[in-house]
Amino acid sequence: MQQDTRSLDAMADALGWVSIGLGALQMAAPHAVARRIGLKDHDTMLQACGVREMVTGIGLLAADPGQRPLWLWGRVAGDVM
Repeated sequence: MQQDTRSLDAMADALGWVSIGLGALQMAAPHAVARRIGLKDHDTMLQACGVREMVTGIGLLAADPGQRPLWLWGRVAGDVM
């Protein structure tokens, strides 16, 4: 059971770092990201999504273990958006 918890914590940490990296990319180069994913003229929206991504990533990394599921579901909700 303890191994499963450590594995889930490691995955949540990895997702947190990926969120921060993706968010930073969306904020720094929104036009390049938009072009890559097939959007046009949505730089401001991508920058806003980048902020959300970074906040979620920081939340995942900083949260107590009991609070991590809330941040994970927040990440899922953002991805659905």
